Amino acid sequence: MKMELVSADKETGKYCFLLNGVDYTFMNFIRRAITTEVPTMAVDEVIYYKNESVMPDEFLANRIGLVPIKGEISDNSKGYIKKKGGMVYSNDIQSNDVEVLYKNIPLVKLKKDCEVEIELKMGKGTGKEHVKFQPALVYYREFAEAQTKDKLPKEIEKLVSEGQLKKEGNKLVISETASYDFCKYCLEQAGFKVKLSEDIFYLYLELFKNKDLEDIFIDVDEYLKEYFKKISAKLK
Repeated sequence: MKMELVSADKETGKYCFLLNGVDYTFMNFIRRAITTEVPTMAVDEVIYYKNESVMPDEFLANRIGLVPIKGEISDNSKGYIKKKGGMVYSNDIQSNDVEVLYKNIPLVKLKKDCEVEIELKMGKGTGKEHVKFQPALVYYREFAEAQTKDKLPKEIEKLVSEGQLKKEGNKLVISETASYDFCKYCLEQAGFKVKLSEDIFYLYLELFKNKDLEDIFIDVDEYLKEYFKKISAKLK
């Protein structure tokens, strides 16, 4: 197996990798390992001292829990929200233990004289337990290419000029950043036969930034080693 970084945007947390010598089963296994087996931290317990909003306690607790936070993974980390009137944003979460990564997520709107006072307790978990612990949105697609022609139709030339299609020798390759379904449809409508690889894939990660990319792959590596160790023991 060969894996290489194709594109990276640290500001948005979007990464793309090209994997060669793998199959659908492996790609799905990696996707599930990242989304369900990597430990992160999130708001795990909400204690209400006052909730005068129109939103029920459990609904508001769920919204707060989905706010990405980052810090040293510990069950002792705490925070609180105390606000009267107006919109309560994720930025209103106050804590000395964790960093709120996205400041402008609306949580609930309060009437002028209404107030919320909430204590938050952070906890460690994985995406297998709850989606709030997932470190990233992960998906993949096949490497797709088509045999080029001496003269390309105007609509295909436009996609090449936009960078959605790449010319590689005598082939047209759908770019890793392209609108995949749209490009595939355009090629097929123009008479091109699109070939989908069964052993070359693009892997996409859109980080929620609650865990660094390097740490995600370290945790996945440890999980895979332990997983295959268990499988090996059962086969003996």
